[in-house]
Amino acid sequence: MQKKLITALIKSNIQDKKTADKLIDEFKRHFPRGAPSLVECEKLLVEGDVYFGDNVKIVGSKTIATDGTKTIPDGSVLKG
Repeated sequence: MQKKLITALIKSNIQDKKTADKLIDEFKRHFPRGAPSLVECEKLLVEGDVYFGDNVKIVGSKTIATDGTKTIPDGSVLKG
């Protein structure tokens, strides 16, 4: 459900289909095992090249920032 909603939002805000498809492919690359659970998330800000492992859960308001590349390990619970 989350992936479909995000895909729809990206496509609705970009006129050029090639650009939209490229952005969606780039976005999906950061979630090779699926998007993190946002059920208990109030706000999530991701800055940088961040990849999410399997069964990651975000609780509260969380900022994840990196200048390089960062991978959130499988099973992580990130609280903010």
